[in-house]
Amino acid sequence: MKTMSIITTGGKYLISCVVFLLLSCDSTISLTVNDKQMLSYPLYNNEIKVSAGKFGPDYHLFISSEKPLIAQPNSFQYEFPADVSCERIDYYSYEKKHKGNMVYYCGVTLRNCKAKSIPKDNVILKILPNDYILYQGERVITDTICVNMNPKK
Repeated sequence: MKTMSIITTGGKYLISCVVFLLLSCDSTISLTVNDKQMLSYPLYNNEIKVSAGKFGPDYHLFISSEKPLIAQPNSFQYEFPADVSCERIDYYSYEKKHKGNMVYYCGVTLRNCKAKSIPKDNVILKILPNDYILYQGERVITDTICVNMNPKK
């Protein structure tokens, strides 16, 4: 009887570990930005790249540059269809050395977005022209960027 208890308890523990590992192996899925994998904005001998992805229940806007950027989170403007809501929005920026060069990153994470009545594959996030990212005092996002919230298969 004691042996059966040990096997049952061990089995439950093993199954819990396997489920946790499978859930933690979630990877970022690319989303299209203006029907492309990535947008590129050349400004003053600098290329600023914009892409988007989905990781778990969260959606991310990734912005990278070879030169320092200024991020102003209070200026970020976006638009969803009326019945889409997000739990919260986080902003971040950091720099990292990549292949011997510094790369500067800024981004937006839309946490736990939900569509109430329309299928998620029809949801388009519109990033409106705004001053969220500035490079040498100039606005990077000068036109509306459309992110299709349906992951590419």
